[in-house]
Amino acid sequence: MEKTKVKYKKVILIAILLLGAVIINVAMLNHNSVYNASVFESEGIILENSMDAELNYLSSVADIMPLGDNNFRENRILPYPNVIFNGMTYIPNRDFFIRNPHHMPNTTDRESPYFLHSFGVCTSVAAQLLISYHNYFTDRRIVPQTHNGRRFLEQNYGNLNYWPSFHLRPTTLRFHQRLLRYRHVSQAQCQQISTTNAMFLDKFDRIPLDWFKPGVLFAQTPSFVATSMNRFIREHYRDANNNRLYNNVEIVSRRANHKTIAARARYEIDNGRPIAIGLDGSKYSDSLISIHGVVAFGHGYQYIDGVRAHGFVVHFGWETYNHNVWVPSTSFDYYIRMQVNNITHNFIVCTNPNNETVIHNGLNYQILRCTNTGVRRPQSPLIFEPIAGTNNVSISARLGAALPADFVIPSTVNIGGTNRTVTAIAVRAFQLNTSILSVSIPETVTSIGEMAFWLTPNLTQVTFAPNSQLQTIGRF
Repeated sequence: MEKTKVKYKKVILIAILLLGAVIINVAMLNHNSVYNASVFESEGIILENSMDAELNYLSSVADIMPLGDNNFRENRILPYPNVIFNGMTYIPNRDFFIRNPHHMPNTTDRESPYFLHSFGVCTSVAAQLLISYHNYFTDRRIVPQTHNGRRFLEQNYGNLNYWPSFHLRPTTLRFHQRLLRYRHVSQAQCQQISTTNAMFLDKFDRIPLDWFKPGVLFAQTPSFVATSMNRFIREHYRDANNNRLYNNVEIVSRRANHKTIAARARYEIDNGRPIAIGLDGSKYSDSLISIHGVVAFGHGYQYIDGVRAHGFVVHFGWETYNHNVWVPSTSFDYYIRMQVNNITHNFIVCTNPNNETVIHNGLNYQILRCTNTGVRRPQSPLIFEPIAGTNNVSISARLGAALPADFVIPSTVNIGGTNRTVTAIAVRAFQLNTSILSVSIPETVTSIGEMAFWLTPNLTQVTFAPNSQLQTIGRF
């Protein structure tokens, strides 16, 4: 008798779960039918509202601020010329997301070859981006090149000629015929810095309740997606001796109020890590369910109508648009964070592996490789040091650096998202350099340090800008 009762209880529990799934399906279908004709289906409530009559309303409400693309490296939002970001903080490698790394397209179009899920796979896409980021910058052993005949990383993955910041370009506005509104188009996906669709599918197949996935929203809940991430890393993250390293990785998902999530997201970004967060679109509509997973990699605030509003810069997970978007802190529903522990980077200069040459803006970059993790990065031949108490920097070259024969010293340089003015040539800046024949010095330089061009045997010409502000020249 007891066994029969237990059996009936299980049947009733399953029936309740299925009924809940049906209710969620109906609610979500209603949600999609609403937003297919508006904005959230494709990009949340984003800057495109500037094209709508909603702008005045959104601008006047303190906790619902217009979202916007921060237009490449600038601190202005377009097309809001009077809105300026303040106090912006980014992870060190934010250009990875602005460059738009390759990821599985998030689509609910059943005719698309990438269709996987009737509600889209936005949280799983955000998870793929998190893993891809840490594999590229933290430890190249997290994702293997191939597994069971599936290629997780392209053959030229990690080629430093595709270093994210080398290929950034401003976004543009394009009119979307189906949605009848504008969209911010940035860049096509870059496969050389990220993972493949096969990697996404390997991780996606590890979501719990696999039989639920084809049509139930549960599959994209943050806890389920975090579980799939843990399972993927447990299987694949190994050292050269095939020892598992998954204990180095901490993946945590949590649902909480927007203040708790914003505080956690700020903490992660301030400590140099991106974080996946869920945007709660229900704050903008009557829909019961309208969550979209994105990856945050920066935060700051802006003033509109005199109201200070804090928010985050995020990658929306779409194919070729909205990869550098500001969203308000009041719109969050959950987060998934990923942290790789017990990692020490020890970078050494590589001796031109595979005859790889990295040239950007006429400068020949050195290739650095971490002996512990296999992470590689380019090293500029130029060094820019901050000048205390100012927003200015000094310039010098690494010993033995190969510089252009006709070298032009830049007047400004972008460091960590901030444009800084070059006002000084450092002491012994170009000593022993044999590659430069001529140097052009911009008007912004006010001082040249002692022995800045000491023993540069091939240097025959130094040109100063017509409006040069040079004040001091050190002993040669």
